[in-house]
Amino acid sequence: MRLHFAELTWTAVGQRKFNVAINGTTVLSAFDIFAVAGGQNRATTEQFTTTANSSGQIVIGFTQAGIDNPEINGIEILH
Repeated sequence: MRLHFAELTWTAVGQRKFNVAINGTTVLSAFDIFAVAGGQNRATTEQFTTTANSSGQIVIGFTQAGIDNPEINGIEILH
């Protein structure tokens, strides 16, 4: 699975931080798109290995870890 991010709103580190969980397991903690991508309007991709749960689902959860709401720009499911 690949998650694609780009900070399109904020202009400095620390203005958006959030957590990402896949099937209940935290995979990104206090993730700051701006800091990881190196600036506004720059993209970054995070890749994870996961399997579907017993219902055949891959559940992605986002929670705030600071100011503002989580943001994602794309999700790829690879097999």
